[in-house]
Amino acid sequence: MKKTLLLLMIFAFVFSAYANYYKDYNAGVNYKKMKQYAAAEKSFLSALKDKPSFTLAMWGLIEVYNLRHQKVKALAVLDKIIAAKPKNKEAYLVKARMLVNLSRNKEAKYFLNKLREIDPKNIDGQILEAQVLNKTGNNEGSIAKLETIAKSNNDKAGSLYKQIGDIAFKDLRDYNRAIKYYKYALSNNVLNKDSINKKIAYSYFLRQDWTNGINYINKAGKAQIGPADLKWLGMAYEKTKDINNAIKFYEKYYEKKKGQDTAIKLSELYKKIGNTPKYKYYLNIAQNSTSIDYKTAYKLGYQLLKQKKYAEAIKQFEKSIAGKDDFYGSWYAIGFAQYKYGQKNRALESFLKAEKLNPTYVYTLRYIAMIYDNNKNFDKGLLYWRKIAALQPNDPEVYYFIGLDAGEVKDYTTSAAALSKVVKLQPKNKDAWYNLSVAYENLEKPNMAANALEKYNELGGE
Repeated sequence: MKKTLLLLMIFAFVFSAYANYYKDYNAGVNYKKMKQYAAAEKSFLSALKDKPSFTLAMWGLIEVYNLRHQKVKALAVLDKIIAAKPKNKEAYLVKARMLVNLSRNKEAKYFLNKLREIDPKNIDGQILEAQVLNKTGNNEGSIAKLETIAKSNNDKAGSLYKQIGDIAFKDLRDYNRAIKYYKYALSNNVLNKDSINKKIAYSYFLRQDWTNGINYINKAGKAQIGPADLKWLGMAYEKTKDINNAIKFYEKYYEKKKGQDTAIKLSELYKKIGNTPKYKYYLNIAQNSTSIDYKTAYKLGYQLLKQKKYAEAIKQFEKSIAGKDDFYGSWYAIGFAQYKYGQKNRALESFLKAEKLNPTYVYTLRYIAMIYDNNKNFDKGLLYWRKIAALQPNDPEVYYFIGLDAGEVKDYTTSAAALSKVVKLQPKNKDAWYNLSVAYENLEKPNMAANALEKYNELGGE
């Protein structure tokens, strides 16, 4: 009787201890389900206090730490599992995966090698090895490994071909190859086929194969089409000259993202199909937008320039400059608009800023030279015509103006040399012959002056 009673007491003690740590573990699981992670952590730690080797509680704790982004703590618990159970395949795999996600690829390789020693045919380990290759820049090695695994594992082939497609798309930017592997994924029962169809669509879009892109994004279904996709569809239909559908999708995009650039695009498209009220409606929206999108304002300014609406164009270029004051195009364009609007001194200031940003753009230098000449600042004019000559050494017009400006500042040697180049390139340029005769006369070369004047008279000079 006493012996039976003793056994019952021992059983009760053991069961009580078991009940306590398992009770804490179950509480941790329930707290985790309710997303009460602090309470879950406390419960799992309590279970481990009663039974330090309780693996289930360790895994629960790892999951909680990961959910709370406490990766270092999670890795420390994994080390305890590995120390207690050196052949625990899952622990090596999870640790390697976490290290890959933390870009600690060298350490990940160590644990993957350990996993391979225990289980050389572990498919998840092999897939993770391929991901490490990708993370360390060996994209081709990663693709080769994934493809080998896919060919011998039909149940994983779809997801593996999708991974290869992602590497080709994102890392290699090889869109033909991406399309090939995404299509393999579709034919191998990959999950979420709609998202793969969308990836194929974007691969086609980036190849500028607009028709196939449209077909595949339509296959993806409406649920996959977000605001950015509406804009791509608008662009694709525009490229295939289906203007009505282009308008349809750009307008849907505009409803969600009321951007100045989309308003401009819609104004352009409505103008193409002759819908003047809608063209004016969207153009007015674009012009009155408070958005400072420098590219859009620049584009709108050029539209207004084409219509010779110089004052309105200037306002848009001012917006563009406010958005990005080191964009060369806006400074040149505002200078051009100001020049045409009769604001030549303001234009000069704009062109000089444009020159600082792009010192070799000939049209900027020409306008600067012309404005200096118009202001009778011939020294500066000469300086800029010479800059142009260095860039366009065979342009007779440039040498003609060098000759004129040099004459104005009484540098007759330079004037004669420049005008001699003009008549060599344009023997029938009578004005050049006349001005050359003047230069020679001032250089006290009467014979050469007379010959140049004779040429001028032969060409009908008076």
